[in-house]
Amino acid sequence: GDTVVKNVWQNAAASGVQGIQAADQAIPFATNFDDFTVRNWNEKPPLVTAYKDADPIFPSYKPKTQPWFFALDEERMESDPIEALATRYYRYTFNGPIRKITVDNLVAGNPDLHVWALVKIGADWKVPEDWSSQSQKTFCRTLPLQNVTDLVIIVSNSNLTNPIPGTDKLKVKTETSGCVGWVGTATGTSTYDNILSLQGAALQAGHQVLTATTTANIMWEEDPLFLYGCNCTAFFPVGTIDWSVSYSYESECCTCSDTDTGQLQAGTGLPHVTYQMMIRWDDPNDPDQYIYSGGGDVPAEATINCDGGFTYSAMDFFAVPANIDLPSPTPTPTPTPTPTPTPTPVPSPTAPPVAAPIAAGGQAAAATGMCDTMQFTFPRDATTFSGSCYQSYESQWVNELFTWSFTRVDVIQPSAGP
Repeated sequence: GDTVVKNVWQNAAASGVQGIQAADQAIPFATNFDDFTVRNWNEKPPLVTAYKDADPIFPSYKPKTQPWFFALDEERMESDPIEALATRYYRYTFNGPIRKITVDNLVAGNPDLHVWALVKIGADWKVPEDWSSQSQKTFCRTLPLQNVTDLVIIVSNSNLTNPIPGTDKLKVKTETSGCVGWVGTATGTSTYDNILSLQGAALQAGHQVLTATTTANIMWEEDPLFLYGCNCTAFFPVGTIDWSVSYSYESECCTCSDTDTGQLQAGTGLPHVTYQMMIRWDDPNDPDQYIYSGGGDVPAEATINCDGGFTYSAMDFFAVPANIDLPSPTPTPTPTPTPTPTPTPVPSPTAPPVAAPIAAGGQAAAATGMCDTMQFTFPRDATTFSGSCYQSYESQWVNELFTWSFTRVDVIQPSAGP
């Protein structure tokens, strides 16, 4: 704005030649240049505003790109040099046969290089995304919300003087074989209600209710190389997570209520994060069964403007404990020097309830129960995976409910787009 321009001129008035430093002092390029390069795309959509919105006679120019059209299994590496305070724009399009897209950001963590993406899902452009710190992004086009049809990647160098040499910076890989895993929805609801603790004069303290709801529309994508030596397979989520937190307060003097909502991408690419992971275990007691477990923490923070304002972040979309008694190796026999009395045997705990097939065709579901007492066991050939469980913490007046429904997917054509 006007203040920035004024400050640049004031900095330039200092003795000696100030050059680009005068602008950098007023608006540091390290934290602002990448925003400028995104705005320079100058096209609506995906941008909300273009330069013509502020000045009708401003040219409708945008960076020139040579789109790369992916049609089959292919890899493309981008290794152009980037001069100081310069930018490279790369554009890719994807057609029907492409079922999986993987983008490797080979410069993640470089403080001078910034990577932004403009993503078109089906026929709709999404809000620009900052990929600078993410080493990998994966899109499974079997999911409608992951069906990328157009992609613009913006790589900028915010260093004032040093160019970036012509080394590998981006790798885009497309596959027609598709993603392997489970597609569907998982929902977590957590409710805090202190009404049971309020009696008589304590009502003056106020009745508080907080409800957090998360809905993940995801694919649990199989990664057969992540875990070793455990007779198990790891799955990591790809998709989106919607969350909402509502809060209300009522006492003899006053009331207040507020809600916050948001959406974020499931998973973080590579390296994988284990707070969003599902594991498929080989059942040690039945070679025809699998046992599933996992967790889905939501790394979001809701802001509630009540009671002086506070933040809330304890949200999960998936919580399935393993509850597996894996067989222990046979111990090496050791001599017993002195016989000792045999203690009275302690009764073994009741085995946790297990899921059972509910219909022909490989469908399976788990009955609702306490999450930490259930074992979610399914036939190896099951094509659906659904169930629910709950947790209750009476001392904290908190109840949690988790539900999920997934369908096995190996190779499915995208449901939308060209």
